[in-house]
Amino acid sequence: ETVLLVEDQTALRQAVATAFENLGYAVLEAADGARALELWSEQPAPIDLLLTDEVMPGMPGSELARRLRELDPSLAVILFSGRVGATTGQPMSKWVDATIGKPFSFRALARVVRDVLDGSFQREEPS
Repeated sequence: ETVLLVEDQTALRQAVATAFENLGYAVLEAADGARALELWSEQPAPIDLLLTDEVMPGMPGSELARRLRELDPSLAVILFSGRVGATTGQPMSKWVDATIGKPFSFRALARVVRDVLDGSFQREEPS
């Protein structure tokens, strides 16, 4: 499975990418939404999951999720956020399958990723 990881903090992006590669995922890395859109258009094989930070320069993760979901409605989307009150679970918008609050443990993130990709994550509709 292919993951598009979008995070502007280089050290965090590299750590998450390495961990997911060690679990057998193919990982494409982008530091911002503009680069993520470029990678999307350059990628010949489908991308299974968008894993993106919400707060990034240029374009919030939720906007990136909207744009990519319009291109591929089957794309799974997990958004992570350091906002106060961000918790794992309920999505922040209809374009997002799940959210996870920062800081997060890799184990918790990997579990949410697997559940979302398997279709077993219990999505709650935002009000």
